[in-house]
Amino acid sequence: AGASAAAAAAADTQFVVIAKDGTKIASGESTDQNDSVCRICKHIGNLVCCEGCPSAYHADCIRPRVKASWLDSFEEWYCPSCAPRFFHVPLKHCDSGQQWPMHKEPLLQDLASFLDKHPFLERDYEPAIHASRKCAK
Repeated sequence: AGASAAAAAAADTQFVVIAKDGTKIASGESTDQNDSVCRICKHIGNLVCCEGCPSAYHADCIRPRVKASWLDSFEEWYCPSCAPRFFHVPLKHCDSGQQWPMHKEPLLQDLASFLDKHPFLERDYEPAIHASRKCAK
């Protein structure tokens, strides 16, 4: 069973491109570690790849439903399973409203303990710039 699993894994990283007339155009090893089918519907197509795991999704299959143009604005995107581990939460000072430095923002999974240690901060639900996203202009 171990040999067949290793062979299957090796087959996933190799590719061959064949022209319509049947001639071999190119072959080699793929460096893409993401799935080649949508995790939800299991079909191929224009997929959005997660930066945190091998999962890939069609924009229409992601829930809650999002627009492809919105997804394109992300430099890095994390799937619903990975987002809590990699999503930085914008914060502001409770009294002044001054935005907390982006490089010091906690991950979503650490937010509760971070705010317990920093009671002068609160979540900023309308940040000028979101730390997890680099806006495409």
